[in-house]
Amino acid sequence: MEFLESTSADVLIGRDKPRVLVVEDDPVSAMLVRKLLKAEGIETDHAVNGKQAVEMFKDNPYRLVVSDWMMPEMSGIELCKSLRASENYLYFVLCSAKGERADRVEAFEAGVDDFLSKPLDKDELRSRLTVARRILGSEDKLTQQKRELERASVSLHEMNAN
Repeated sequence: MEFLESTSADVLIGRDKPRVLVVEDDPVSAMLVRKLLKAEGIETDHAVNGKQAVEMFKDNPYRLVVSDWMMPEMSGIELCKSLRASENYLYFVLCSAKGERADRVEAFEAGVDDFLSKPLDKDELRSRLTVARRILGSEDKLTQQKRELERASVSLHEMNAN
């Protein structure tokens, strides 16, 4: 799929099943985020805490995670660190009422790709999704180019062996 030619959410959600994971312990906040994503044509799965999200990620390596920071059992920061151990790249958006500069620095140093202050602004979320699509599309393109180079390398080795 050529990212620049696509205006759909395919880069984020894939074709068969949802690829965006919303991690939020507050049901009203979760409903709001999911509604905003749905308005952008993005289907979601929902985890109520970080531990559930880790389990869901094992079965479905999500491309995008939108997570609350302050949750019981595992914070959004801890979740981000845990998911970063995966081989697959994901775009991680952390949402929080914590908005001080030191909080944002802590979040970025922990590995988040983006930070949104609560209450969420739908236009800002939409803009951040545009960034996520661009980055994930670039990552997809690089992965495809890598596969093509590996195939070419194998072909060259086979031709040189003969």
